[in-house]
Parts: sequence; structure tokens; C-alpha cells
Amino acid sequence: MESRVLIRRLQSYRARVEGELAIAHSMREHLLPSPALCESLGRAAGVVLHAHTAASDTLGGDLWGVLRLDGPRFGVFLLDMGGCGVSAAMDAFRMHTLLHELAPEHGCDPAGLLAALNERALGLLEPGQRASVIYGVVDGAAGSFVHAAAAAPPPLLFAPPEFAQPESGAPRSDAPLAGGTAGSAIGTAPDLRYEARSLPLAPGAVLALGSASLLQTADSGGGAVGLAALVARAAGPEGHTLLRIERSAAA
Repeated sequence: MESRVLIRRLQSYRARVEGELAIAHSMREHLLPSPALCESLGRAAGVVLHAHTAASDTLGGDLWGVLRLDGPRFGVFLLDMGGCGVSAAMDAFRMHTLLHELAPEHGCDPAGLLAALNERALGLLEPGQRASVIYGVVDGAAGSFVHAAAAAPPPLLFAPPEFAQPESGAPRSDAPLAGGTAGSAIGTAPDLRYEARSLPLAPGAVLALGSASLLQTADSGGGAVGLAALVARAAGPEGHTLLRIERSAAA
């Protein structure tokens, strides 16, 4: 008798957890930018935004999004709360909301936005909870990507083919240019400050932002991993996010 009661309780608990995960998965998909929005913002800035994203079966705290800015510019962010499950996902949803609330005042200032995000997040996150975030502004007129990071992997810039081939005739290297070091994680302490860095977006260049597991630039032999390898990894079964921002060769 006790065994049957225990089994029913376990079945009920499993059904509840699966239901919560299904709701969280649905919320995550709803928050991701639509292809139409990405196409519209990218066209105005003279770039094409490709997104390879998939949540793991257990769900996680990673999420990405875009912010509308004036002129031929838009903001793009990628955040990761760490951990997995509904709790991490809900924290990521809160951070997503904060980023959009801060956009009107700080959207054009990546360092300022992360500093403001940290102050707001301190009152929302549980003690010990941290978030890694990278936020940057794609500027089609200036041909640049100005970004700031909080304990997040740096963006990787893959040069256009015509600039990647050395004049000396040496073998071409697919090694990307990394976008600099990251500041402290969001939620670490009050009054954090961040540094903005700029990467050039020359015609034909490709910018990659992604999960830490995808942006490891050295393989087991120490060689550089090119853009094709990152895209191939992103097609795997594990949860991931890889964003590719390609500037038109005619820009």
C-alpha cells in the first residue's frame, strides 16, 4: 500500500516538473527575437543576423535578445545565469526584462548599461547568484561593434577573406580577433564599472557571440578553430547559443 502511494506521489511530482519545464520552454521561445525583427534591424544596419540556439532538455539560464536603437544601429545581448532548471530560466527572464527597461537610457552605452543592470539586479537576484552578460551595439554607419562584458566570453571577429590572406603567401589563418577581457559578473558587488571595447566591422567581416563551450578558440592540438567549426558545434544536441553578425560585403 505504501509503495503504491509513493509511486503515485512520484508520478505526480514528475508530471508537475515536466509541466513547469514545458511552460518555461514556451516562455523562452516567446522571448527570443523573431526572424522578422532580426531581419529588419539587420537590414537597417547593413548586416545579417544569424542565430543558432537551442535549450538543453533540462533548460538553462541562457538567453539572448536585441534592442532597438535609433539610426542604423541595434543592440544585441547574450546572458547566462549559470545552472539549469526552471529557477535559472526564471532569473534569465528577469534579466531580459531589466535589459529592455534600461535600453531607452543606456542602450547606446554598453558599459553604462551593464553598470545599471548590475545595480538593478542586486535587488532581484538571490544571494550568491551571478549572471554573465555581453552587450554590444552594432553600428552600420560607423562600421563598428562597441561592446562591454560581465564575465562573458569575448566576441570573436572573423576578418573578410581578402584581409585574412597574408601577402607573403603563407597559409591563411582562420584565427579570429577576440574582443577583449570581461569585467565582473552581474550581481557580484555594488558600484561595478565596465569597460567598453570596439571591434571594426569591415565589409564582409563576421562577428560571433556565443556560449562559452562554443567559443573555445583552441583545439586539442593548439590550432585555431574557424567559423565553420563554431557553426558545426552549434548544430550539436547540447544547449547552446551562437549569434553570427555578417556585414554585407557591399557595405
